[in-house]
Amino acid sequence: MRFIISIVFTFLFAFAYTQGDTTFSERIKIIDAITVSFQSKTVYDHHNNYLLDFHVDSFGCYALLKNNNRYLLSQLDNRFQMRSTLSLPFKPLRLHRNCMQELYVIAKDSVYKVEEQLEEIEIYEPDHLDFYVGYFINCQLETRGHLVYKELFKSNKVARFYNIDKRDSQRQTFYHAYDPRNVELANEWEQVLRQDGIDPNANGQQLDIALILMKPEVFDRFTFYENIISQEVYNPIFSEDSTLLLFNQSNDSIIRFDTTHFEIKQQLPYSFHKIDGWKKQIFKDPVTQNYYTLFQRDGALYVASLARENFEILRSRKIDSDIMTKRFMVYDGFLYYDTKETMDSSFNKLMRQRL
Repeated sequence: MRFIISIVFTFLFAFAYTQGDTTFSERIKIIDAITVSFQSKTVYDHHNNYLLDFHVDSFGCYALLKNNNRYLLSQLDNRFQMRSTLSLPFKPLRLHRNCMQELYVIAKDSVYKVEEQLEEIEIYEPDHLDFYVGYFINCQLETRGHLVYKELFKSNKVARFYNIDKRDSQRQTFYHAYDPRNVELANEWEQVLRQDGIDPNANGQQLDIALILMKPEVFDRFTFYENIISQEVYNPIFSEDSTLLLFNQSNDSIIRFDTTHFEIKQQLPYSFHKIDGWKKQIFKDPVTQNYYTLFQRDGALYVASLARENFEILRSRKIDSDIMTKRFMVYDGFLYYDTKETMDSSFNKLMRQRL
């Protein structure tokens, strides 16, 4: 009975959520995309390179590539010409620049710091992934005196934000972002799983073993919990001069903190996250300081500019991209993303579009 009630509650909550702000359809202005592909400027024979990941910022542009059975890390200059390329003796998963602006190549069990100050790109000896996860994965940003972290618990429905003082390593929690309804629902589902003999907080290996032994109906409940109930609520935080800006989706507010005592200085309502098709991604251009977000509508992707005063949508532009594209970055007035010529294409290309 509890399971049925939870299903109904989830459906009603999801339905109510999607019936929110519909102003996006009135604000859409389809503008011809200005796209610049630099696939033809990629290292080696670009037709043999598969783009695994990329990163674009003030330090340059990096492309993580697969060439047959070889893995490559390429650094491109500001004209998107190949500057240097390093062959990687391991299988990389992705690139990640941490909160202290250090670029890493992430592998399955290890991380490799990239040396960016030399003429030729190099990487350091690997660190264990557990060390990196403990210190950097959850680090959101760096201020003059602190590192700011986000920690998830209660089936990822509560986000705890805290800072660590760089002088004395003192830790201070300054905000919890959560919706009590989501927390209550997550608690109910954790109880259901425990009655099924599953510990929702178990490590991956324990869960892998449990999955093999699960009955079909138990597996269905566990899958629903994993894919729906325990999904993280998107609450990004950004740095602005001497303040922090937190988009708290849990209570529909944008909260501004000072970076001295981490006290709340201002709260603004926002609603674009309730628009049907919102992609749960917000970007801040580190050069122009402008904010953007993504939407999907009628099989197409759109990038929307946000007003700095109240963060309402100013305009939206269609992205010349496949809807399966997941990697986006904003830098210096451009949206960067990878896409394919066709759905059947074996290779993708890195593109940019003026915002």
